[in-house]
Amino acid sequence: MVSKRCPHCFRLFCEKGIGTHIWRKHTEEGRAHRFPAWNKGLTKESDKRMKSISDAMKLAHKEGRAKVYFPSWLGRRHKPETIVKLSKAMRKAIAEGRGNIWKGTPSYPEKFFMKVIENEFKDKAYKFNLRQGRYKIDFAWVDKMKCIEIDGEQHNFSKQKDEERDEFLGSKGWNILRIKWIDLFNNTKKWIRIANKFVGK
Repeated sequence: MVSKRCPHCFRLFCEKGIGTHIWRKHTEEGRAHRFPAWNKGLTKESDKRMKSISDAMKLAHKEGRAKVYFPSWLGRRHKPETIVKLSKAMRKAIAEGRGNIWKGTPSYPEKFFMKVIENEFKDKAYKFNLRQGRYKIDFAWVDKMKCIEIDGEQHNFSKQKDEERDEFLGSKGWNILRIKWIDLFNNTKKWIRIANKFVGK
């Protein structure tokens, strides 16, 4: 494959890729252009392409072929000075009440559950993303010390962290109901009943 060097930033690209790179990164028109994300709002439950990608990634992890999907960052670590900067930024955000700076807007499952509460719950007086120590609660009914966590697929890989989190919240007097997003999506009416009963009037 022939490599060509960008005359602006001197990075190497293949012959077919350099034209796109120059247009996207070094022209006003290209920098202003934004391609909409094709998968925004889609889940593996609602879209066959997303399910196909999810299944392929799971199989790659299981067979040790993850580098096929994550070649650029797999195994890489932040430099010590970057970790210090990130830590300072996070502490500052918490002190200013901005909370988790990586989670500015609700995820699709959380938005879905907000609609469920709005349309189906008797008690709608919850707080979203309530901070407790170094943790955040998805949906918290503070006066009742009850909270509901909507667990996406990423929670399958962080069970130990979830257990530590639940232990901490339990020590503070919180009663926790965890709902898997896939269960909520596939059996919405059942989980609305369970969640409504858990929160109470």
